[in-house]
Amino acid sequence: MTKTLLQVLTDEGTTLVRRLRRVLAGIGCIALFMSQGCDHWRRPEVVSIPSGYVGWVRINYGVKGEPPLQVQRRAYQIVVPQSGRIATSSPMTSGLAHDEYYYVDERGQRKLLKVAPAVDSPDGNIRATHYFTIPKLENQQARQFRVFFVGTAADYQQARKDQDYLLSL
Repeated sequence: MTKTLLQVLTDEGTTLVRRLRRVLAGIGCIALFMSQGCDHWRRPEVVSIPSGYVGWVRINYGVKGEPPLQVQRRAYQIVVPQSGRIATSSPMTSGLAHDEYYYVDERGQRKLLKVAPAVDSPDGNIRATHYFTIPKLENQQARQFRVFFVGTAADYQQARKDQDYLLSL
């Protein structure tokens, strides 16, 4: 059987329309996934740690009476004291960011610290980062803080044995 020109154009047009619909549906699904499936971006943090420090760091956010975090080059600047604890009135933010961690010596020289891909990885010096929000209780304000460990995998394994210290964070 021979098709007329109109039938051929209609068949090819229908195939083209189907393909176009599939492409547009795929683009729509990707756009929906990107808008719903991904978190938003937040301002990054640059964390300066005393050179040679090994142990847990705790950053307490939203603490009344404490100074806010300073912003330089579009990033929050956090200077960790030798105690490993810092408090700020700035709120804890959530989302995606590329935070940076540095050892800083007494002359102000900085050494970039790599984030370990896993807590037991031999690579990196920043590991076990956790964010906490403790809801408001009677006569207490809500608490938000972040903890992370600075040190090697062996240092981290040793610190995990001291459960009392972790509770005092």
